[in-house]
Amino acid sequence: RRALFPGRSCFPLSNSPKEKSSNKDQEQLAVIFDVLGTPSDDDIAALSDPRGRKILELEPKRAPVESLATRYKGAPLPFLKLLEQLLAFNPRNRMTISEALADPLFADIRNIQDEKAAPIKLVGDFDSASKNNQNSPSSNSLKSDATNQPN
Repeated sequence: RRALFPGRSCFPLSNSPKEKSSNKDQEQLAVIFDVLGTPSDDDIAALSDPRGRKILELEPKRAPVESLATRYKGAPLPFLKLLEQLLAFNPRNRMTISEALADPLFADIRNIQDEKAAPIKLVGDFDSASKNNQNSPSSNSLKSDATNQPN
């Protein structure tokens, strides 16, 4: 076993000077792109954040260094297909959690009758944490969204 994305920093997104000077092979985006390849031009254009678009537009286009099948030798094809769908860069193309849980791979381990939905939806206030130049969201960054409570 090994981590799928064993990166250490995310230059140019890291705030720490120590992280910005880290080894290029350990930068989080480089590690992700080694596995998934760079996003397509359409996927980059779909980003709402202009800074994120600019960073990705400057990234040289490349295919994955190693396929998921090569990386995870012996993994059955249905598992690899599920993983690929869960790792799609564009959220519009990414499998939802409901779709993933409905996948036949989970049929033998899932008991829908025992599953319970959370009484409220938790919303992460991560954007405001990064705007305030905080390195990580505070413990107060999760709040309930009362408008999404089930009846």
